[in-house]
Amino acid sequence: MSVIKRGKRWGARVHVGHGQRRWLGTFATRREAKEAEAEALRNRASKRTHETVDFLAERWTGDFPRSRATTNRHNQERIQKLAQDMRGVRLSDVNRVVAREWAMENPQLARYARSLFEDARNDGLIEDNPFSNLRLPGSKGRKDEAIPTEAELHRLADAAEAVHGPEYGPEMRAMILFSGYVGLRAGEL
Repeated sequence: MSVIKRGKRWGARVHVGHGQRRWLGTFATRREAKEAEAEALRNRASKRTHETVDFLAERWTGDFPRSRATTNRHNQERIQKLAQDMRGVRLSDVNRVVAREWAMENPQLARYARSLFEDARNDGLIEDNPFSNLRLPGSKGRKDEAIPTEAELHRLADAAEAVHGPEYGPEMRAMILFSGYVGLRAGEL
């Protein structure tokens, strides 16, 4: 927070997190600038709640919906582990150490926790997002996966046809060959 002299007038700004400040305005007197600063501090403090991680997780996709219903269902499923692990923990009590430990144990779910906490930060429930910029080790991706040869793909399709018999075998064979040549994911197929 700070009040600064601007020519013959006074300006006020408040710290909003991540080294950023929000400009409150320019005022005729230092007293008016100090009052604006105090009001901003009162508003910020009143926005902080005793809300817990599990309570926010329960209402997250309803109060902060994404544009697609499928995304909201997916996010609600993925945030359940965080809600379970941090049941009863206040949002403001989750610091970077706690966030990093949880994210290291649940790397595939860390981005959902980051989104939930970012929505809480944007709504003024917390000052900083403890899940942002954790610098977690990245996934190696698929670079070490062996791509099947065309002959291996056909052997796999033939085996699927044999295993599933005449009723489902031809369909399974077709699905394997189609996905192998086109590159569809299982859900897309």
